[in-house]
Amino acid sequence: MAKKSKSRSIVGSTLQITIAVLIIKILGVLKQSIVAAFFGANSQTDVYFIATGVITSLCSVIFSAISISLLSMHSDRLIENGRTSSNNLINAVIRIFVPLSVVVALIFGLGSPLFAKFLAPSYTGSQLKLLSHYIWLMSPMFVFTCYTLIVNVTLETDKIFLPGQGQSFFQNL
Repeated sequence: MAKKSKSRSIVGSTLQITIAVLIIKILGVLKQSIVAAFFGANSQTDVYFIATGVITSLCSVIFSAISISLLSMHSDRLIENGRTSSNNLINAVIRIFVPLSVVVALIFGLGSPLFAKFLAPSYTGSQLKLLSHYIWLMSPMFVFTCYTLIVNVTLETDKIFLPGQGQSFFQNL
């Protein structure tokens, strides 16, 4: 009976996550369609997509790797040493990586003119200035992504998956 219950639990969790991801992807397509319909394909939308795409991708690369490693460490510590010990690990990670993410955000924010020139070397004048401004605006995403992924590790260890998918949902919304 326990095997059947566990099997149902896996199927239920998988179904929930699949539905959530599908809805998020549909919202993403709608978001792209709305931007294209209202603004068309021009240099300003290109600038927007460069800035958001690069920052979002970098956030994912940097902090997803940390969260994947942290998930197994947190789970092991929870099983072996209990909730207090696993929470201490999460607190230590927050104390280290959130300030580190602030530094990364400051580097991108203050260095946005250099990053803009690197990302779009053919841009000049107002295009380059707009890209730099968008990179500056998006740089706090490093802090939010870092904190969110660390909190999601704690939730996922407790088999609570939907809040993690909620981040993408609200970004697309």
